[in-house]
Amino acid sequence: MDFVERVTRTQFLGAEFLTWLWYQEEMGAGAFELGGDLGAVELSFEDKLTMGSTALDEQQDSFKGGRPTASPEARAALALGKQAQSASLRLTQGEQEWRFTLKAEPLMVSAVRLPEVLADDPKAQFHERMLLLETLDRLYRALFKLFLEERLSAEWTTEHLPAVQAWAARRGPQG
Repeated sequence: MDFVERVTRTQFLGAEFLTWLWYQEEMGAGAFELGGDLGAVELSFEDKLTMGSTALDEQQDSFKGGRPTASPEARAALALGKQAQSASLRLTQGEQEWRFTLKAEPLMVSAVRLPEVLADDPKAQFHERMLLLETLDRLYRALFKLFLEERLSAEWTTEHLPAVQAWAARRGPQG
């Protein structure tokens, strides 16, 4: 199997990852223990969310403002089987806070806002910004690794997926 075919066969993972993050945020208050030198982080969905599904004629729903993951419309879309396709996220570790957009297809981070740079010297500011970007990359990769470990586990189809599906079903307009 060539590289392009492998990428095509796994494109669904981006939407599953983003929807899994939403589930984790609601069920665990967005708290993640990443272990090692990364420690604990908190993740929250911000003011933009796009949902869609190829099974539903590739329709997309966009939500802006407030907390879109709590809106009745987003809950109804989730209950209908749509998944998160892109979202504005905030990732907090201690006093540092990163804001960015995570897109499911292709799985990528964009519109990054870094924590405040404290250095005064331009060279030191540049170095600090690069370290903050590297930290965001490491945090993002660690979150994706947690997702993949769960997604590839033997318990995925018997425990984890049914829990996410039940959560999504409860998210309907009355849920």
